[in-house]
Amino acid sequence: MLQLCLKAFAVVLFVAVVAPAAGAGMEATEEMRLEAVEYARKYVEEEAAFLLGGRFTVDEYLEAVDAGLEPGEEVGVDASAVVRNAYRSVNPDIRFLAWADGPPQQDVTSSALYHYNSRPLDQDEAQPGDLLFFENGNGRIIGVGLITDMTYNSVHFITASASAGQVIETHLLFAGDYFQESVAGFGRLTYTIRP
Repeated sequence: MLQLCLKAFAVVLFVAVVAPAAGAGMEATEEMRLEAVEYARKYVEEEAAFLLGGRFTVDEYLEAVDAGLEPGEEVGVDASAVVRNAYRSVNPDIRFLAWADGPPQQDVTSSALYHYNSRPLDQDEAQPGDLLFFENGNGRIIGVGLITDMTYNSVHFITASASAGQVIETHLLFAGDYFQESVAGFGRLTYTIRP
């Protein structure tokens, strides 16, 4: 029995030491981040509509609108889809974790990006292509933006905005009330690749 327990322990130890964590294996490079920003800007240029749960790529969105679907009602994107699609445009094999021990998936929510698919950054570390996370009064992650620029007093970013009804590029002042009350933090995308 002791020998069996030792073998089981050795296997567990081997897996823990040799197998990398699924979501922590790779981090978005500067080149990837900049390419993701350029893709996200296409949503802004096309004035893509906000749609909670909408997962359309830019091309899918344009095709659906051309086919007569109603923007914001039948076709659109939400904030996590902008990030997901921007990074998957750089590498279609990118996968995300929906929960800590879950299998890698194509889709991801803002909350899962924050909790399982990003490395926290200090404000002075954040760069274009990094992520800006939003929270509600209860500390629940409710949105994400893709950073386009950082200045001495503000962060510029792209997000699908429910209040604007579309994907926008906007900014927040670090000293502003909204930033102070609603920004949960900054992160750099971490991901895995489809096996």
